[in-house]
Amino acid sequence: ALCTDERPGRWRCGSRARDVLAKVLEGRTLECTHRGATEGRVTVSCRVEGTDIATWMAGEGWVTPGDGAPAPLVAAHERARAARIGQFAADFRSTRRQEAESRLPVTTASAN
Repeated sequence: ALCTDERPGRWRCGSRARDVLAKVLEGRTLECTHRGATEGRVTVSCRVEGTDIATWMAGEGWVTPGDGAPAPLVAAHERARAARIGQFAADFRSTRRQEAESRLPVTTASAN
C-alpha cells in the first residue's frame, strides 16, 4: 500500500508494516486459531506471547480493520489515527524511529 504524508509525498507504508511485523515476530512463535470462513475469506486470530498481533499492529498504525472487525481492533486503530503514528504519520520519516522502537508488550499468557 502507498500512503501520503503532509510534505506532500507518497511512501510505501505497506512495506513498512511488513518490516515491523517481521521484526516483532523474529524468533517468536505465532499461534493462530481458525475462526471460520465466509464468502471465500478465512478468518484467523493470531497471538504472539499472549498478545493479539492484529490488535497490536492496529495500535501501531499499521493495520486497518475491515467491516465487522472486533471492537478492540477498531479502538486500537482509532488510537493510532489520533496519535498520528504508523500509516497516519504526518511525515513518513518519523516512522523510522517508530519501527526501530517497535516491541511487543510484555504479557503473561494464561494457561487455560
